[in-house]
Amino acid sequence: MKQSIPTPEGVSIEVELAGLGSRALALVMDSIVEFTLLVLLMVFAEVGLLFVTPDFVEDFAGGFMLGFAALGFLLLHWGISVFMDGASPGKRTLGLRVIGADGQPASAWQLLLRSFALVIDLTLSVGAILIFFSPRPRRLGDLVAGTIVVRESHDDLLLDPWLKSS
Repeated sequence: MKQSIPTPEGVSIEVELAGLGSRALALVMDSIVEFTLLVLLMVFAEVGLLFVTPDFVEDFAGGFMLGFAALGFLLLHWGISVFMDGASPGKRTLGLRVIGADGQPASAWQLLLRSFALVIDLTLSVGAILIFFSPRPRRLGDLVAGTIVVRESHDDLLLDPWLKSS
């Protein structure tokens, strides 16, 4: 689905919005990467706790690790998106990127809002319902953060190198 977005500079850009299928596949790919990184981090943290934690604190440490895992997953999801300029491993593989609804690059704040809204989107399936039924496929995180997910255009790759440099 293509959409024209007026930018703050007064120029309209045409983007192709990502649909439910490609977004869901990107989320699965991202979750595998993030879960693997998080498990490795938790294993190292748990090994460290074995050496410094008395026996009576082990139950507390287990609960702490579960909370740490949930928060860590969200922060890792956000950090990767910020580091990769609105993409993530799954989105980059599928040629998707998060941008502001105004056509500008998504800010770190917008990406943080999207990450925390992911909890509601996944838990209550709100994200899939909103993407499926809204005219602009946006999940709750996109609505809260003012973002859209677009398919990246690679039209400039078709130009001769001498045309790009002028």
